[in-house]
Amino acid sequence: MIINKSILDLDIGALSRYLGEKLLIFGNIPYHITSPILFQILENYQYIDAIALLTQKEVALRLTASPRTKDYGIPTVLLGNYFDISILFDVPPKAFKPAPAVDSSFFTMIPREKPIYSGNHDLFAKIVRAAFAQRRKMIRKSLKEFINDRADVPFLTARPEELTIEDFGILTDALSK
Repeated sequence: MIINKSILDLDIGALSRYLGEKLLIFGNIPYHITSPILFQILENYQYIDAIALLTQKEVALRLTASPRTKDYGIPTVLLGNYFDISILFDVPPKAFKPAPAVDSSFFTMIPREKPIYSGNHDLFAKIVRAAFAQRRKMIRKSLKEFINDRADVPFLTARPEELTIEDFGILTDALSK
């Protein structure tokens, strides 16, 4: 079944349940609504079989960034927790009419058999967002509302971009106690 509709207007979970199978999502994402689309996908990861997207190269680089790089951030950690993300190839502006002012990348997102961190998803997301809201500060400063002067919390002197997805899981478990 092909549905010609904005993904932002689509109930991914309801469609998957109606069809009785996980969905394959592909498309050329409008650059100005990339983040809302990616976070809607994240909220529905359990209903997705695979994703293939063309979007601004900068976004693809953020999604596949490594710790300790400037591109590593909230989307890298949150989406990377649930998906194996790979850039397949780049597309130059001249491939489009009219040509955009940026390069594009075609990438895939394949759901992991099991998330890297499978604990409290809501707390994990809150901690990642709070940590990166002040990305140049140490964890003890950016997460002070969660820490409450506890000394048993790991990574207190690290900055968020230094932590792996696994580290954010360890941090979430420590803060959930």
